[in-house]
Amino acid sequence: MTWRLALGLLLLPITGCASMQVDRDLKHAELSQQYRGAIAQVTAPDATEPCTTPNAGTAWTMFDFTPSTPVVRLPSGMNAAAICVRIPEGARAMEMHSDAKGGMTYFELIVLHPSQQFLDGNKQLIKDLPGPKLSPQDTLNGFGLYGVTVLTTDLSNARYAIVYVHPESLEGAVDVYTGYHTIPVPYGPYGQVKIRFK
Repeated sequence: MTWRLALGLLLLPITGCASMQVDRDLKHAELSQQYRGAIAQVTAPDATEPCTTPNAGTAWTMFDFTPSTPVVRLPSGMNAAAICVRIPEGARAMEMHSDAKGGMTYFELIVLHPSQQFLDGNKQLIKDLPGPKLSPQDTLNGFGLYGVTVLTTDLSNARYAIVYVHPESLEGAVDVYTGYHTIPVPYGPYGQVKIRFK
């Protein structure tokens, strides 16, 4: 085998992955532009209506962020696609997980990075978390982001949680280390979010 053939066989998977990443990045740019255009118009008057009562116990409550998710004016004054969840009485923490979509490899994936706003019983803003602490999580069910928001301190009076997609998050990405190099997985506007309370 000549050195050129050996080099070609070595580079074939790398160039294939690079091509997938280019396709993914073009798709991400298209979806981000679509989302920014969509949030220019409010489609639902109240960020807290309707508001979902989460599943009891350890079961996750799942939401899909799609192009048809209502766009609301958030209590902070910004427009965004958003979903409201009632915080159960006595809840001490809110777990949140978002799933990546797009393919089987990190080169193809786009992951939703959800943001949070917490409101009191009068639907007044207590706290806006445009960048809650979320870490990459790769399980048998797939890749995503996971985080916990503690509700026992400054959020002890929170009665509503609004999960939304911050348009500035679309500029970011999470770096995934594969064992021999790092691959950025960009944050996109669409995907599934799971929530549960403890």
